[in-house]
Amino acid sequence: MSSREHTADDGKVRVKVSTISTNLGAFIEWGAKAWREKRYKIELVWWQPWTWGRYEWRRKGSPPNLQVDLFRANDTVIEYPNPSMTVVDETGYRKKSLIYYFIGVNVNGSGEASPNAGPEGSSTGSDARSVTKVVVTYAWDGETKTLTAQ
Repeated sequence: MSSREHTADDGKVRVKVSTISTNLGAFIEWGAKAWREKRYKIELVWWQPWTWGRYEWRRKGSPPNLQVDLFRANDTVIEYPNPSMTVVDETGYRKKSLIYYFIGVNVNGSGEASPNAGPEGSSTGSDARSVTKVVVTYAWDGETKTLTAQ
């Protein structure tokens, strides 16, 4: 997993972008997430020293748009992942990922591999089991940035 952090407004705003590459066998996830946070001072309470000079980060605003490209072992792009990518878009947070999870037997009960995937890390499938690399492209401060995870 790779990540990058950017700041703006004299350090009062920060944006973090991170790739996702999780493979736990029965749960596989590839993608990216980004969040934008603003720094807020914590109200000073003189009899609570932990509040002196403290601040906290809260999600605020809109993080950068993410272009997520998923690649197979032979470096071909998975143009139409099956199932499609999951998108989470909340205040200050954005996530795009391709998820595969397997619990028990296949839906049809045959025990055969899903028709949309080759063996894990193959160059033929279109689900998360076939992904070997993710490339995330986004814009920050007028520049295009790229993150890669394998």
